[in-house]
Amino acid sequence: ADPDLLARALQAWPEPVAIVDAGGPDRRLAWVNDAFARLAGRLARADAALDLMADGAERYLAARDPDSSPGLPAYDVDAAAFGRLPEEIRVRLLLRVLDRIGHEGPAECGKVEALASRLAGAASSGERVRQTLAGALVTQAKGRLSLCPAPPRRRPG
Repeated sequence: ADPDLLARALQAWPEPVAIVDAGGPDRRLAWVNDAFARLAGRLARADAALDLMADGAERYLAARDPDSSPGLPAYDVDAAAFGRLPEEIRVRLLLRVLDRIGHEGPAECGKVEALASRLAGAASSGERVRQTLAGALVTQAKGRLSLCPAPPRRRPG
């Protein structure tokens, strides 16, 4: 790794760079490694807190809705309550449910983020959503968000 490359990239923040420049390239690299280690620790704490919030949101959705079915083989909750959750919590819940119910491997985060955005837009406009992702069928209609295993794909020929 080129320690000077990172130092040049940090030129936008003169104070940290000035402190780092005092020790030469080895000192700069040590400072950057330490900064990334601290950042990784902070991100791990935030990730754990968000997972805990997603646990609570999942229990909340199940408890507030007598018509919900948060288990297998289907997941069915109030779409408006789901839509009021913070975006990151909605994405994490969708990832969990898709991984539990789907049968085509783990869901890709980018695709789940796009689905969460589509669901939010459809909820505000009243549009119906029906799509498959990671082997699960996702439907949002009549105020409900439902996920169930997708039907098998048709084989060509």
